[in-house]
Amino acid sequence: SNSFCTLLEASPLSVMPGPTTTSAAGGAAAGRPHHGQQILRSSVLRSHMNPSDWSTIDWVQAGEAAQINMGQRLAKNRLRDTDVEAVFSASQGWLAAVLGGVMMGLMAVCIEIGTLFVSSIRIGVCSGYFWLNRELCCPQGEEACKDFIQWSELFGGPNGRHRYVTDFFMYVLLGTFFAGTAAVFCRNYSMFAAGGGINEVKTVVSGHVNSRYFAPWVTFIKGIGVCMSTGSGLAVGKEGPFVHLGSCCADTVGALFPAFQNNGRRRELIAAGAGGGLAVAFGAPIGGVVFAIEEISSFFSFKAMMQSLMFGVAAVLVVKNFDTMHTGRIVQFSIDYRHRWHWFELPLFALLGAFGGMVGSLYNVCNMAIIKKRKSTWVKQWPVTEVIVIAIISNVINFNFKFMKG
Repeated sequence: SNSFCTLLEASPLSVMPGPTTTSAAGGAAAGRPHHGQQILRSSVLRSHMNPSDWSTIDWVQAGEAAQINMGQRLAKNRLRDTDVEAVFSASQGWLAAVLGGVMMGLMAVCIEIGTLFVSSIRIGVCSGYFWLNRELCCPQGEEACKDFIQWSELFGGPNGRHRYVTDFFMYVLLGTFFAGTAAVFCRNYSMFAAGGGINEVKTVVSGHVNSRYFAPWVTFIKGIGVCMSTGSGLAVGKEGPFVHLGSCCADTVGALFPAFQNNGRRRELIAAGAGGGLAVAFGAPIGGVVFAIEEISSFFSFKAMMQSLMFGVAAVLVVKNFDTMHTGRIVQFSIDYRHRWHWFELPLFALLGAFGGMVGSLYNVCNMAIIKKRKSTWVKQWPVTEVIVIAIISNVINFNFKFMKG
């Protein structure tokens, strides 16, 4: 936006003479743009934007085009000598869902490794294998591990008087650096990678067009930002970004198949990718299907439901086979129940659920109030500074609590 403002100020339209208006005090407000000049400037702004961005698609036309495309593919299948291409034509949806799920699974593995590294390097570094995090550097346990060296041991020796100060300084410094870097990347290189992305995905699936929101560059910046922001100590998660990344994988894979060149069919696959991204984040393919149908899709589609299931299952299997945390679990917080529950526990579970619902509702109310207040203050004008300040406060607090430090 800054570069465009510079371009607009240097353009001939910005120096066009406009009529001046006189204030009530008698002073002339020379140079104030006339309404017609503002319209000309708006036309320049529109000329520098992609004309298809945030326009809406014609669902009726998209449906007719899909039927025509299907009829053409069926006619071609009758003329072929072999059934290979016919099978490929009929199974493009399943192939796209599986390939997109594998792509999302590999991306989730890379993000998990990067997040663990960023979170661990704030505390110290593995001797001889600096790219390993603390868990991989000390598979036998942190108590008996001598390979992982904290920053105070590296700079001042294990018995230095300023050990606490050195560890605290490096912890806050590196955490703030990673959080600020993620904010700078989003601001300077890809504004579409900022935020969670669920609302924008729902907007695109509902029929709006934005060709750049699922671009490969956005996917790359989003992945780097998720690694740095979640590993820097900020109270953010990767569930929302994974929904966006799953949609990016679905859009990228859909561009390779003729069946998904249609706007309507492409959005079915994007909705499936959103459900697959959520399935990876929580290790729940069925939950991803429910999310894709209930929250993302504008209407129920059996194909979209099955594609979302295939997408999520493929992605979760990839993450499970890599097992980046070496725990045999798909997600970080996983519990295996080895005893049966009892009937007298059900009221307690109900009370716990009701309490969690009330706390969640209170959190949503406070969150919406803060967001509304933030839009009317100067904070929104300094997004990177805001992230840095919050990162400093978060890391200062996290350092002094064992279960919040890692």
